Amino acid sequence: MQSLPSTTTACAASLLQTVPELLWYIRRHMRRHRSGLSVPQFRVLLQIQSNPHISLSAVAEHLGASLPTASRMVANLVNKNFLSRAETPADRRQVALALTPSGKSIVDAARRASITQMERELRPLSPKDRDTVCHAMAILAGFVRSARAPEIPATQQLPPTDRKVPRPRPAADLHPT
Repeated sequence: MQSLPSTTTACAASLLQTVPELLWYIRRHMRRHRSGLSVPQFRVLLQIQSNPHISLSAVAEHLGASLPTASRMVANLVNKNFLSRAETPADRRQVALALTPSGKSIVDAARRASITQMERELRPLSPKDRDTVCHAMAILAGFVRSARAPEIPATQQLPPTDRKVPRPRPAADLHPT
């Protein structure tokens, strides 16, 4: 068995090495079951399921796409009845994006199929190692949630009745050199 990192530096280096490989592994399984959608369209569905009330600009940022490109993609998914789009009560310029039952069905089916395949691939691990993996994932999930919470820009997550709040300017912009 590989030795475990004991310092925070070794732990950080291990995360940087392992997480991209883990993401590739998970995405490989999920993408196999995207029901004919393009990878960006499927990513939109996953992002909206994970982040209810997400703004269109946050979807564009997640995709690394322009706002018009993301808007066209969302419109296409609305036309296919995978997404619904509604104005928010507080600001009609904002839209609330949500999965329709059809969109949710695609995401849920991909998740179930991926879990089934990954379960088969994890069987060779000992029960103790599987428990260790599950425990490590729980620790990492808590860590990521606590590290991420204060940094989520207001424009990325809009409660249904709140207005869009501009991002605060970085400190460097406030104190010119």
